[in-house]
Amino acid sequence: MVGTFIITSAAYADPDFVSTFGLLPPAFLPVGNKRLYQVQANLISHLKCRKLLSIPSNFDIPDNELVNISDLGFELIKVPLELSLGASVANVLKQAELTEGELRILHGDTLVKNFPFEKLDVVSEGMTTEYFSWAEYRKNSVGEIKFFDGLMEGSAINSSVGERNVLSGYFSFADAEFYQLCLERAQYNFIFSLNEYSRERTLTPIKEGNWLDFGHLDKYYQSKAQMTTERAFNKIRISSRTVKKSSEDKDKIHAEASWFTNLPEPLKVFLPQFLGEFTQGKSSGYETEYLYLSTLSDLYVFG
Repeated sequence: MVGTFIITSAAYADPDFVSTFGLLPPAFLPVGNKRLYQVQANLISHLKCRKLLSIPSNFDIPDNELVNISDLGFELIKVPLELSLGASVANVLKQAELTEGELRILHGDTLVKNFPFEKLDVVSEGMTTEYFSWAEYRKNSVGEIKFFDGLMEGSAINSSVGERNVLSGYFSFADAEFYQLCLERAQYNFIFSLNEYSRERTLTPIKEGNWLDFGHLDKYYQSKAQMTTERAFNKIRISSRTVKKSSEDKDKIHAEASWFTNLPEPLKVFLPQFLGEFTQGKSSGYETEYLYLSTLSDLYVFG
């Protein structure tokens, strides 16, 4: 039986994104000089399965990008905007006429790098100290798992310092037909459908890989900072506050630093703060303030 992989991106990104990018589904946000779905496609390229990408029914895609999506092996499924996540997934399954095989679902605003996507009946798990409403789970005294909407039944329950384990956006099911039945039983509530399925086929949370969330504006910029786009002859390291760029081509890197120092003072208000040059082994570099903003290239190409 052929498996199916769905990237759920049938709603538009949060309103915070609109002023910067306009109306875009999460999987179409710019990340590392690409659309997010292109990065997601690369993570699952080793899977031999049918691949579906859901989008809002009123979202228009240029012909050249439709070709790119097709080349990545995705079928586009247009879904009505007003549907909940569970109803949206059910709509995709119905349009795709999926009745058997394995099923994998990845939220369109999510990357889980180095995750074992080949495993079945698992959900991805991550740790956070943020107070967004990610789904969570608890185990009872006999080890049974209950999934629930995060922050709805209390928060930061996993430790005394505010950390909590949450579902990070990937779900796999060995039996797609049974999962569809569970969606119906749960009245198309996505979290409840996980509980329905797990009662008969245990879903196991797995905390592996590197979870990057792009669904909230501040998390979007934090996650982008972990996906640098440096060229072969230099290195870029981004922390929460600064950017360090270095290279063994000392003349070139010094020339870049000099551009910052020699810029006319009235123009420096438009730049990140320059924090000086440094030497590290065979390399030289410079450091600037890290601004949580999108590049002009991202705005021009993808906005």
